[in-house]
Amino acid sequence: MPDKKTVNHAFKFYHERKFEKAAEAFGKLLADDSLPIWQRTRFEQFHKIVKDFQNPAEEQEAASLKMVSYHLNRQEFDKAEAVIENLSISEDARQYLLAEIRIEQGKKHEAVNLLQRAVDKNEDNAGYALNSPSFAEVLKEDEFLFLRSEII
Repeated sequence: MPDKKTVNHAFKFYHERKFEKAAEAFGKLLADDSLPIWQRTRFEQFHKIVKDFQNPAEEQEAASLKMVSYHLNRQEFDKAEAVIENLSISEDARQYLLAEIRIEQGKKHEAVNLLQRAVDKNEDNAGYALNSPSFAEVLKEDEFLFLRSEII
């Protein structure tokens, strides 16, 4: 069982937004194998939170991807593309997202080209497309058959 002072320091660092120190303190607490499960779970939760706060770029990236979906759902394609342009994501992810926009815009030929390039770079994109509501209407069309061959 950890001493109260060590626990208090970990939470103090957390509340003071000293996330590096808090991560270190929670890490030390988690090294104790005798922790009751409820306490270990709680420390693990806070440890993850402070680790996430230490890496705000990842958090910002996730928020930006949500904004792409938001704009896409509202058919605000220019805004969705503007967000995509500013993301630090892989080229295949960028091409996949642009393919979703193009298919929503009714630009099937452009969507196929972008999607093919995205799948060529990362086969996971085929699975994403096969499960995407954006592509649901066109998946059985000849131009999109390449998606099925990628996952077989």
